[in-house]
Amino acid sequence: MMRRMLVLFLVLAVWSNSLPVTSFSPEELLRVTVYINNKFAKNTNMQYAYVVKFSNNQCNTLTDENIANVLNVENPVWDEIFKNDQIYSGTNLVMAKYRNPNNNKKDAEHAEYRLFYPTGSSTVSPVENLMNTGAKAGCVLFFTLNSPCVGRCAVTNGEYSILDKLNVLSKIDDRALVYNTFFNSDQKRPVKEVWKAWAAVDKIIPMYRCDNNSCSRCSENDVIANTKHNVCKK
Repeated sequence: MMRRMLVLFLVLAVWSNSLPVTSFSPEELLRVTVYINNKFAKNTNMQYAYVVKFSNNQCNTLTDENIANVLNVENPVWDEIFKNDQIYSGTNLVMAKYRNPNNNKKDAEHAEYRLFYPTGSSTVSPVENLMNTGAKAGCVLFFTLNSPCVGRCAVTNGEYSILDKLNVLSKIDDRALVYNTFFNSDQKRPVKEVWKAWAAVDKIIPMYRCDNNSCSRCSENDVIANTKHNVCKK
């Protein structure tokens, strides 16, 4: 019995050490997401996503002042992003929305896909370009209004999967993925299937849920306990 307990402890220790950790506090994640969503997205319900980076010094104290200093140079135009389907690529921020020009679900481009895959004649994605240019990132936050979908974004080796693409952020020790609302279609899926997909994401980048009041880390037990999939508890 004692030996079995020791083996279990070692397995759990190895598993926990293999997961990414971040120094982002829930308060900092909330501060950044609320600021950006209020400033650039006007509390829209349309699916959109962004990646924002901060320097090492800014990451040490992510105050409202530091967030404002970083984002004051950004100017994503509402009409260009949300009406004309353009991708905004700035100095510290890239942003895109869901795009479906042919009104065909099969051809739809999810916001996350548009950020992490090259567009047009470019050979690098908007996120890669953000990471490779300008000031070096000390910490990076990836926000998506709806959670990464199980059917496309979080499918291993899928045509539209972002799992491998998330590795572009893996060199940044302090990184986090934040979602606001559980993707509606995935609420009909079995809980275990949902968590398997989320765990694949969380293994690369720590996954949180933030509303306008608080942020909390996602875990398998929380997803199972909340059968409607609408929250990750603290």
